[in-house]
Amino acid sequence: MNAANVGRQHLNAVLTRRAQRDDLMQIEIAWPDSRALLERLAVGLSTYYATDRLLARLDVIVSQAITAYGAAKHARQSDRDRFRAFIAGIAAVLEPDEHRALAMALTHAQRRIIGRQLSVVPAPAGRDTDAG
Repeated sequence: MNAANVGRQHLNAVLTRRAQRDDLMQIEIAWPDSRALLERLAVGLSTYYATDRLLARLDVIVSQAITAYGAAKHARQSDRDRFRAFIAGIAAVLEPDEHRALAMALTHAQRRIIGRQLSVVPAPAGRDTDAG
């Protein structure tokens, strides 16, 4: 099974509540590739944890990301700020050694969107990080 399928399988395993699935679908509509970001993060974190622990971590990460996005939406923040809140929600619950997995999960376009506001997400070594 390839990495994308593994990430999808792990994410699906933690999306047990319909409201969470619906919220993530709405975030995906507003910001395509948000779900794939979480899937890539799951793959990256799989190098740190056994499956049971990974799923527990991923459940916390997904819940916090959705909550942060929802709070930004409720506060009527701009679309970009909502996405930044989504990423900040993820980063807020990561352990220091997990931040590299988030950095690697972000696409170049996503990194440009979050810009320099989130210094908690380090630039992955060897990748162009033109944040504008």
